[in-house]
Amino acid sequence: MREGFAGINARLDHVVSAPAFAAEQRRIDEALNRLAGDIIAEREDRKVGDLHQQKSLDKLVANQRWIIAAVVVPVALFLASIYLARGQ
Repeated sequence: MREGFAGINARLDHVVSAPAFAAEQRRIDEALNRLAGDIIAEREDRKVGDLHQQKSLDKLVANQRWIIAAVVVPVALFLASIYLARGQ
């Protein structure tokens, strides 16, 4: 019988009190909430960064189109004027 009580006492030594468990659970919940908040903030920062990067790329593409047009159109007009001048 004493052996049975010794086993129960050994198990009870590992049991925590309800207030200690609740405090630890609150601490874990708060840590998880902080992590969730950090993840949400990181996602928002990435969205803002992605939008900024996309706008920059759109501006770059538009600038490249204008540069190409600024070079190709005058060259084409120059060549056309030479061709038309030779035809006369």
